[in-house]
Amino acid sequence: MRKTLVIFLLTVSIISKPLPSLAISDREALARRICYPYEQCFIVCDDGTVFMDAATKEEYPEVSGWTDVIAISAYSHGAVAGLRKNGTVLCAGANLCDEERQRVANWTHIVQVFVTGYTIYGVDETGVLHSAAEKVSAWQENIQWENVRSVGGKLYTYVITQDGHVLTDAPVNLEELEHVIQIADSTVDVSFLLEDGSIVEYALDIAYWYPQIWDQAVQITYDDNQFAALSAAGTIQSSEISHYHDAALENIVAISGGIAVDREGNLHFTREIETDEEIPAFNLEGYHFD
Repeated sequence: MRKTLVIFLLTVSIISKPLPSLAISDREALARRICYPYEQCFIVCDDGTVFMDAATKEEYPEVSGWTDVIAISAYSHGAVAGLRKNGTVLCAGANLCDEERQRVANWTHIVQVFVTGYTIYGVDETGVLHSAAEKVSAWQENIQWENVRSVGGKLYTYVITQDGHVLTDAPVNLEELEHVIQIADSTVDVSFLLEDGSIVEYALDIAYWYPQIWDQAVQITYDDNQFAALSAAGTIQSSEISHYHDAALENIVAISGGIAVDREGNLHFTREIETDEEIPAFNLEGYHFD
């Protein structure tokens, strides 16, 4: 019988540590293993398989057979990509053509994968950016494809360079932005986390600093188009209409979309998920967040 899991009451445990070549924090490693695009849920289990809610499992049956996965990224009802321990990438999704699947299958030494509404990106251990699509848009002709730290974005693509600058195809001027370590975006705006813990949001080509109403931020995300920031103290600050606002969570160490991970390894969901399978358990032994 299919059972409904109630929000903020689920306990799970995280998977093995990432490859040393990833050079990312444990907090970022956790965030890359939980993916909650709208109406879908992907969680990388400690044995390298992928847990999905019932509807997502039905939509992506091939993902149930994936093994040795260490990170996952997906676009709502679009493509999904799983990074494996050996640096290769698995992908699925009805919107992927054979040529795109083959390009992804040929990638090696990948350390990050990210799925947008248009393509799958991979960053390899030397900082080179790869795209599943032969050409996404004209902006790719001028993009920096080397010295890349990470890539992100939903409707638009944002490339964070190793010197902390940002390149994008979005209609926003980011030339003066620097010291960026993370991006998070919705369908209407985009936010950047800087090295000093401050946050900048851009909307309609206007930048403004978020009010300093929380402790130093260590991670940012959007859930259902609502912004949320994780503080160094382990609390989540968000707008009053955010799903996170009513949760009043504490001791959180990572957030991504509608999932928050606390220091004990418990996962808290902002929305209900349905599954007929047992929820996996997370083990955070060996992870450090201070």
